[in-house]
Amino acid sequence: MPRLFYYNPTCEMAVANNTVSYRPPVRLQQFERDLGEIMFWIAGSDDIVASIRPDDSFTNFWQTLGKEIPTFEQPERHLAALHSRHTFAPWGPSKAVMHTFGAKEMWHDSQRELLSRRTSALFEQQMQAANTDPLLACPAPRLIDDNRTLEETVNARNCALKSLWSSSGRGVTLVRKPEHKQPAITWAKGKIRHDGAVVCEDFLTKIQDITFEFEATPAGAEYKGYNIFAADEAGRFAFEIINGHKKMQALADRHILPHDWEQRCVKALAATLEANTTKYNHTGTIGFDAMVHQRADGTYGIRTCVEMNMRHNMGLVNMELSKYISGRATGRWQISQFDKPGMWDAFCLKMKQQRPTVISNGKIEKGFVQITSGGNAKLHGAWGIIE
Repeated sequence: MPRLFYYNPTCEMAVANNTVSYRPPVRLQQFERDLGEIMFWIAGSDDIVASIRPDDSFTNFWQTLGKEIPTFEQPERHLAALHSRHTFAPWGPSKAVMHTFGAKEMWHDSQRELLSRRTSALFEQQMQAANTDPLLACPAPRLIDDNRTLEETVNARNCALKSLWSSSGRGVTLVRKPEHKQPAITWAKGKIRHDGAVVCEDFLTKIQDITFEFEATPAGAEYKGYNIFAADEAGRFAFEIINGHKKMQALADRHILPHDWEQRCVKALAATLEANTTKYNHTGTIGFDAMVHQRADGTYGIRTCVEMNMRHNMGLVNMELSKYISGRATGRWQISQFDKPGMWDAFCLKMKQQRPTVISNGKIEKGFVQITSGGNAKLHGAWGIIE
């Protein structure tokens, strides 16, 4: 059945709010509107993307490289009618988005807990309890649900505190210095009072961010591949790396990682997923944010489940985009915010002049690429550089 895609990266905020009437702040509504077409990368020719239609020059460019072009429909129009003929596939589920699109039957209250960091922390605890692979050994996160344990834990160590509902580095307080402790404790007490618990994690010395992609089906979980990305110190998405396998190969060549690191990570993740298939009752994308880290003794390891995300993610976009990039090339792409209308278009024009796109044998070899189209009213855009 054809799918109806909708970009709602504020889904975790909506899940935390847990009402049908939730609307994100105005600035985030603009963000969602400006980047709504990014679902174009995941969609096929029979699908619909509920967003403003990209300009023809954008779709024509990617179509010449073989990208299937979906239908675009204004998200304000006939939402329930669109859903009746298509399988609804938002960026992430929430009570609010299902209500808006007339897909209330797709939301169950149990999903709220499934989409929390509690589920992610319990998954990692379970995986570490069964783990015998030294490459994957690392401290499991702790769930703290009382103020006394919170104070004792934070006063004893530097750590990261995370709220149960948020994403992409949001809802995180870092305790790196003594002066951070009391503000973090005050913040976390509020989260315990509101949500029932917080997640506490030890700091690790990060070398590289990774995302492992799985597709959950009634028959089990299928591994789709991995992506390399970068996040800032707070864990917020910074950029995706194109052809990131080269970077991981370099880590293996330098003996930072064994050459079978991917298989070992996937084996552990798949085994824990398999053990929880019935409990999760989830079909669709599952992405695991992970990291290569260095231990205090100088050895290296991989934390395979920094966070588990049962929703779409930028790694899926990256995997599709990479199909149109030469295997010889490297590159990265990111999302930028602009101060005034028209600046996104001006930026794209300047970059196309400075770094013209070079195509060879139907693949992009180098140059500037737009991941989302232009538009004078837009304040956000996705773009990349291929080298």
